[in-house]
Amino acid sequence: MIAAVREHAADVMTIENTDAGLHLLAFLDDNVDDRALARRAAQQDLFPASLSALYASTPSRCGLILGFGGSDESVLAEGVRTLAGLIRASA
Repeated sequence: MIAAVREHAADVMTIENTDAGLHLLAFLDDNVDDRALARRAAQQDLFPASLSALYASTPSRCGLILGFGGSDESVLAEGVRTLAGLIRASA
């Protein structure tokens, strides 16, 4: 997943703290509506979680939580390419 983000989406996603787990946090530019993006992604059979939807108060950052457990590398790469295209189209 990290390699796919770096290769296909480094211009629209910033990843941090990638040390462990089955999810990756990808921060987006503030002008991207991560909730709307998650809805558009679902129409493409991708299901990232919106980071701003998880804040108890006003969100301080927007982004996506990307799950990758049990997924094939080629499927992950295609999903990241699709997400990157959706982000670019929304900017």
